[in-house]
Amino acid sequence: MAELSFSLPKELTDKLQKIGNTSEYAPKMLQAEMDVTYPEVIRRLQPHRHSATDSLVDNIIKTKPKMDKNGVWRAQIKPIGTDKKGVSNNQKLLSLEYGTSKQLATPVLRPAKAATEAQAKANAQEVFNEAVSK
Repeated sequence: MAELSFSLPKELTDKLQKIGNTSEYAPKMLQAEMDVTYPEVIRRLQPHRHSATDSLVDNIIKTKPKMDKNGVWRAQIKPIGTDKKGVSNNQKLLSLEYGTSKQLATPVLRPAKAATEAQAKANAQEVFNEAVSK
């Protein structure tokens, strides 16, 4: 599946649990990271916007942060739905990101995450510091 996953390291979740605010601050930290990365993903998709990928750009979503079965908080930026021809937006993004036998790869997700990683981590750290200072 073509998606960007965000997760909080187990050590950080453990620190939040010691403070007692895991369920309050972990989602806020993930949201802070996604708020930086999401616009970059959309910006990087814009040059590829044409009739074949038009619905793709309009159907990239941020999922709500949730705790998985292992106790790790996760959230994603991913495509949903299909276009009017029934082609999955996930398949379009996979083809764009990794290429096909007829199309060269033009990565969007990985460069977007790499470009915003420092700012995303800084935003999450800011939320963490807020939790610790209370």
